[in-house]
Amino acid sequence: MANIDIGDLSTFLIVAEDLSFTRAAERLNVDQSALSRRVAGIEARIGMKLFERTTRQVRLTGAGAALKREAPKVLAQLETALTRARRAEEGAVGEIRIGYNDFAISGPLPQIVQAFRSTVPDVHVSMVRSGTETQMARLAAGEIDVAFGIGPVSDARFDVACVWRESLVAVMAETHPLARRKALSLAETVSEPLVIGDRSRWQVYRNELRRVYATVGAFPDIVAEGPDTSVVMGLVASGIGITIYPECVENAARSGIVLCPITDAGASLQTDMAWQSGADPVTDRFAALAQDYVRRWPDGRYRDSNVTPLATAPRKGGR
Repeated sequence: MANIDIGDLSTFLIVAEDLSFTRAAERLNVDQSALSRRVAGIEARIGMKLFERTTRQVRLTGAGAALKREAPKVLAQLETALTRARRAEEGAVGEIRIGYNDFAISGPLPQIVQAFRSTVPDVHVSMVRSGTETQMARLAAGEIDVAFGIGPVSDARFDVACVWRESLVAVMAETHPLARRKALSLAETVSEPLVIGDRSRWQVYRNELRRVYATVGAFPDIVAEGPDTSVVMGLVASGIGITIYPECVENAARSGIVLCPITDAGASLQTDMAWQSGADPVTDRFAALAQDYVRRWPDGRYRDSNVTPLATAPRKGGR
């Protein structure tokens, strides 16, 4: 391969455009003799004569004319490559794989992803649905870049931020005897048959729900399980039982069901975002946008006094 660099090409093009070593030297702000030596060096390294020089004129050889046609393409390709490299460093191009559970996708996650895509449209976004435990395993294995799961997440390998916390509500068929109530306590739901997500994706939530019900010393009888929110809500609408769900269910509600707030203090669900900062600029950019977006949520729903302050630095999961 010829020993020629970008600076050589740029120098050649200026001389080729002016066909005057005097004018080219002025443009390059170098001594004319130094420019002549540099051009001679270029010709020596590539083994081709690029200019015919006499005391009266300078003209391109056939090789020089061909190089003049092709050199701008090389420089343009380099500029394109550098621009892409800069955008990659800024997290403006690339790919991000986002893990999520049913609660995150029913909450503000869709708006966060939409805002991110509008900010960096050249980043390809992949959405991967799984339970919290599976998400953390996939994040550790490099199969996803960011995870949205039930918190608190305790894993020292990841950066973790509490992105929102929601109150729990009772969801029931509109024909249910409790459907007209303005609010319920946990104790009033214990005797109701419970519909809940199955263990394959909802185990962490089931554990959290048992923790919440431990405050009243009892847990409802489970009468049916579903693989996802839509199935759970369909079972509830059929009247076979109620379910307990974060308030984001209003975004996934279907006809035939009603929501009733649960008033007991502490009956809430936390959603954490986990990622590995510094691993990829796209991921870091998404994590920053997600935290900022939720902090500025228009109706203030996700930034009440019970939510971990989103302006604080992320924590390591094991701390």
